[in-house]
Amino acid sequence: MKNIIFILLFIPVSILAQVEFAPLGAKWYYNLEANGNILNSHLNTIVAENDTVINGVDCRILQQYRDNVATTANKRYIVKQEQGKVYYYYDKQFHLLFDFDVKEGDTLLFTFVYNKYSYDTMELVDTFLSARYIVTEITTNAQNLKNITTIPVEEDQIIDHQNKILLPVYSYTEKIGFDRDFMPILDNLVYPTVDNFQMLRCYSDDAISYISESWQAFHLSCNYSVVTTVANPKDDTNISILPNPFADIIRIVLTEESMVKIVSLDGQEFFNTKLLAGHNELSLKDFPKGIYMIMIQEKTQVKYLKIIKI
Repeated sequence: MKNIIFILLFIPVSILAQVEFAPLGAKWYYNLEANGNILNSHLNTIVAENDTVINGVDCRILQQYRDNVATTANKRYIVKQEQGKVYYYYDKQFHLLFDFDVKEGDTLLFTFVYNKYSYDTMELVDTFLSARYIVTEITTNAQNLKNITTIPVEEDQIIDHQNKILLPVYSYTEKIGFDRDFMPILDNLVYPTVDNFQMLRCYSDDAISYISESWQAFHLSCNYSVVTTVANPKDDTNISILPNPFADIIRIVLTEESMVKIVSLDGQEFFNTKLLAGHNELSLKDFPKGIYMIMIQEKTQVKYLKIIKI
């Protein structure tokens, strides 16, 4: 019995306190098709919704939503976790997605799904691309989450005719995932590295709530989606804002009493009050010229509209 106790005492802490990557209810919020403008992007949400069994193995199903709506085009991901390793199921196989138990200098084999153009069929076809990646850096962020950065080993790098490396840096964070796209899928091998554009807005589950610095600066909800991007926003019969662009005064027409907040794109709050149903006239002549977001909080929903001060 003493020997058994002695052995148990030396079980690695990472096994005893293993972090669950995708607990039920976990949500990832990403931008889609932003073209450099986060506020004009569409919202991609991935939710850990239920469980399934694949080849006798317990797995979790992650459902993708676009602008809070599930369509037939949205993907369903299947993942499994074995201690610190997370695998995704594709083409009747499990492939390594993340490994959180690695050390700097370790080498990992990742298999990506590559959309390759076929000159025979004149269309894109899914092609597997396997490459070895070496762990170059492991850091911890403000939420005490481990971030792992990897780069392809020299022998496995793919070089184009201009001597450019086409495989990206692959970086992932414990519980968060790859912040350019949730799954390691490459569109013709031209994905930017994670430093170029932060696609991940927020992550949340029962244990943690994470908001990226780039999204936190906007002071908007994690599930914010585009209401309108036109110069004279009129999203429905409930709300109208005129004129837009404006010089000094705007008129907001509401069908119910609402809280109204106006913030600049860098998150600075300029106006916050309750407005009554009907016509409301606001003097904004002291506002600096620029683009602002109006948040209108009704009883059952929150809407965001863009206005321009000229």
